[in-house]
Amino acid sequence: MKLITNNKNKNKMKSIYYIFFLFLISSVQLLQAQNIPNGGMENWSTYQLFETPPPYQTTNLQSFILGGEYGVTQVAGVTGSAVRLETVELDGELVAGILVQGDLDDFGGGSPLTMTPDSVRVSLRYEIPMGDSALIALVFSNVGVINGIAQSVITGSQNTFEQITFDVPPILGVPDSVQLVVFSSDPDNPVLGGFLEIDDLILTGTTDELPNNDFEIWDAEAYDDLDNFTSFNSFQALFDLDPMATQTSDAYAGSSAVRIENVEITDFDNGEFDTIGFIYSGDLFSDYSAFELDATPQWISGWYKYAPVENDSATIFLSFTKYNSMIGASEVVAEYGFLLGESSTYIPFSFPLSFNEIPDSFNIGIASGNVESNDEYIPLGSVLYIDELSFDFLEGTKVPIFSDALEVYPNPASEYVIIKMDEKIGNPISVQLTDIMGRIIQFLDIENLSIGNGLLQIDVKNYPTGMYYYNIETEDSAYTGKVMISRR
Repeated sequence: MKLITNNKNKNKMKSIYYIFFLFLISSVQLLQAQNIPNGGMENWSTYQLFETPPPYQTTNLQSFILGGEYGVTQVAGVTGSAVRLETVELDGELVAGILVQGDLDDFGGGSPLTMTPDSVRVSLRYEIPMGDSALIALVFSNVGVINGIAQSVITGSQNTFEQITFDVPPILGVPDSVQLVVFSSDPDNPVLGGFLEIDDLILTGTTDELPNNDFEIWDAEAYDDLDNFTSFNSFQALFDLDPMATQTSDAYAGSSAVRIENVEITDFDNGEFDTIGFIYSGDLFSDYSAFELDATPQWISGWYKYAPVENDSATIFLSFTKYNSMIGASEVVAEYGFLLGESSTYIPFSFPLSFNEIPDSFNIGIASGNVESNDEYIPLGSVLYIDELSFDFLEGTKVPIFSDALEVYPNPASEYVIIKMDEKIGNPISVQLTDIMGRIIQFLDIENLSIGNGLLQIDVKNYPTGMYYYNIETEDSAYTGKVMISRR
């Protein structure tokens, strides 16, 4: 299964998959439902990830990825707000709270300077465990090369904000920029239980100021996602990129549908990747299912329109599982991948489902590209709209029937397929033809059906040799079957 490729830097691929795995596994929800929860695509929520004081970078992104507490937070300061840094445990390891102006792993640069400051004045409140130390440092650079550091090592405790001053030592040459770096603990040997709060950081002896030096401005990282589903929208928000899954009023029914697009993503080292847009109900890298079943689905249906780039195809993929009490875990009992072709208007899709074992849960995913393809190339910009996604069950009103009431000839066919319908079937309202991969290759509604004397004619002369499936929907039921097309 392909979701991410077209990397400009292939060394980044492993890290992206790792991020992808951690994100999805933290997002799984266990819900009981007979049908597909929120299959009408009506319910959306806004999720706030964390806050940061711009333009500073923090370890909060790492906390988000690993599902731990945030080490850098907003607190009450001398006046207004201040920033609090503390050590947190992430994935079994201790990580110091860090605030850096610029990249966390790239010291040098920062804010421009017109003259070298004499000293640094800052208000602090802190509780540093015995044997540990916090650090506030200003890193001075010239043309990107570090040429001086002013720093203050913080130990002990201070219960209220107190202003301290530390000098800027002699600097080799004249710096043109300065970067603020703050650690709540020794980053090589962090200790839990301590914190450092800073406010009102002033450069003395110069009119230059660090941006947001009183930490009054905070930006909330937030994103929208479809309820009951996950996507890569959270990471798109972190890197200020367009989301892959968005709510749209361009719907077949109701007030909204989901719009999914192949987009570009990035990693923490600015590697660029093209990825297939998707929404998913669970974790792509696990057999764990997000939704429980209390009936066995016989058919999956919905409405879609699709604007592919080049020869792209959209994908509906499903995994059905059943709990095995002998091993104490769920096992996959069936998997499906159905492809959707181009359509400029909403058309329905319906695919039959069958099982050797009755499933008790499932995952479902929808992608704006072909995840079944082995081709690493992903066309950016393929856009899929999905609405009214649902299962038909044995209790449903339109269960697919392989019926003797239909006579199909010639079979194999080369030019046309004639379907003779028994009177008890009733009048068809639509006909759909799909290939062996599940791609819809022909859809005819009631206005475009060629029917006479109970005979339905389907033109197949432009299709290659192979097995195909037809689905005839009437007002009361649905009928399905196979037909072979042969080119001699």
